[in-house]
Amino acid sequence: MSHIGYKNWKLHTFIHYNPHPNLTEIIYYSTKIVSFNNDKIILDTGGHFTPTTKRRINQTSQMFNLDFEVIQKNWQWIVTYKDEKYIFNTDKPLTIQRKEK
Repeated sequence: MSHIGYKNWKLHTFIHYNPHPNLTEIIYYSTKIVSFNNDKIILDTGGHFTPTTKRRINQTSQMFNLDFEVIQKNWQWIVTYKDEKYIFNTDKPLTIQRKEK
């Protein structure tokens, strides 16, 4: 597996392209925190709801123009994407179907 480190992030964050199933994956430590292609975005904290994990997920959205943001309100993580809001506070990955701009 080849990794391309993004120079402004600390070590342990890597970008990887997985041709099967055609996903770009952002890996923080050993967790694929963001995976995406033209059809979907998959967010996963690996159970680590930390400020750094949230920051890395949001940096990925900005870096790749994915148009989502993770915010925290009353201890609950909420993902906003386009005009939708998703609760993101379980250990299971969140899959968002991408929309046209």
